[in-house]
Amino acid sequence: VWTVLGLVNAAHAIIGAARFRPSTPAWEPFLWEMSSLYTVGLLFPLVRYAVRRFPPLPIGRTFAPRKIFGAVLLHCFFIVPFSLLHTFGMASIRSVVYSLKAVPYRFGGDNLGLQVLYEFYKDVTLYPVLVMAVLAFDYYRRYRNRELLLAKAQLQNLRVQIHPHFLFNTLNMISERMYNDPAEADRMIARLSDLLRFALKSSDE
Repeated sequence: VWTVLGLVNAAHAIIGAARFRPSTPAWEPFLWEMSSLYTVGLLFPLVRYAVRRFPPLPIGRTFAPRKIFGAVLLHCFFIVPFSLLHTFGMASIRSVVYSLKAVPYRFGGDNLGLQVLYEFYKDVTLYPVLVMAVLAFDYYRRYRNRELLLAKAQLQNLRVQIHPHFLFNTLNMISERMYNDPAEADRMIARLSDLLRFALKSSDE
């Protein structure tokens, strides 16, 4: 996922550099974007843990305004260390690559503080997106688990219904129809066959 996002951003950055700074080699904007996205990928487990430890939305929980407000406030503070780690990580990756290519590099140049502030403002937008991604995934997982539990309950109910007494009564009804209404008896046998086949298939799965 991070590689795909990085490649998309890198393509945009390369095109932008070719338009406004044609002398910039293509590997530089590629490095800038990939280092940023890979650092985010490394930090994402920490964001996921923070979201699940302090959920800003009550997914599967009782709505408590105070707790939600406190969680949102905590995540606002979490943006600061997230941004510092993000900036440090991508600057480190870029420094290593530039040194391997024997090209001088200083993150932010003569305006390191301004560059850090610039990255922070970008992370103010990025961090909530990551939080919402975690919440969306957790909501989907809870929904799927609920659907599976419902399906299992319905299957269990079906198995309870397919009881010897149920089969005995059904076969008696079919037997009565055999002489009075053979077509209806055939339909009842077909429906019973489908029901038993479905139950056996579900039990095997």
